Amino acid sequence: MMQLTHPELLLIGVLLIVPYFVRPRRAWQYASLQLLPAQARLGLATWLTMALAGSAFLLLLIALANPQKTATHSTETVQARDIVLTLDLSLSMEGHLPSAGQAELQNKLDLSQQAALAFVEQSEHDRVGLLVFGDDAFGAWPLSMDTTTLRTRLQHLDTLMPISLRGTNVGKALVRSLDHMQERGQAQTKVLILLTDGLDTIAPEMAEDILQRLRDQNVELYVLGIALSKTAHIPSD
Repeated sequence: MMQLTHPELLLIGVLLIVPYFVRPRRAWQYASLQLLPAQARLGLATWLTMALAGSAFLLLLIALANPQKTATHSTETVQARDIVLTLDLSLSMEGHLPSAGQAELQNKLDLSQQAALAFVEQSEHDRVGLLVFGDDAFGAWPLSMDTTTLRTRLQHLDTLMPISLRGTNVGKALVRSLDHMQERGQAQTKVLILLTDGLDTIAPEMAEDILQRLRDQNVELYVLGIALSKTAHIPSD
């Protein structure tokens, strides 16, 4: 679709041409057509000159009007979330468990990796960060919409934690995750996803502090367990 930036210039040009076409005819000045002076017939060169002059004037008017092609733009507002993935890299995650309906054993760390990658693929509009933990907790990637580097980190999970620290300290992992969310979080919706195959014993004072911080920071906590014991207990409020 074309749109003129200065349509008034085109209108002014048309108004300048109109008097030429509506001016009185020379024949009106005589009582009879026989009184008109003999006129020579216009030649081809004259007609071409007039046509070129008229075309040039018309193109000049169009150029001055500055025609522009307009495009229709649609905008979509998407509310991004802040999501911290907190993944267990303890030695027990190297263990295997039977696949559903299959005799083949699957590595728990591989399952965690596949689930995290699939989740990131579906969170293209969110800011996602990655934290891994064992005896200690480490930030592997800050909250960001750059999923390219995040996917690379997830594809090499087994290299992100030294073997000497591959225990299970869930309390410290939750505290570090909340610290990062408090420092880098920007969205109204904040989500903390903890994926582990075992729940460490958290002191009552620390557990209460974590629950209070979840409330104060308005963070939703989701705990995903892999082959957890039936007697495992997840404190909640």
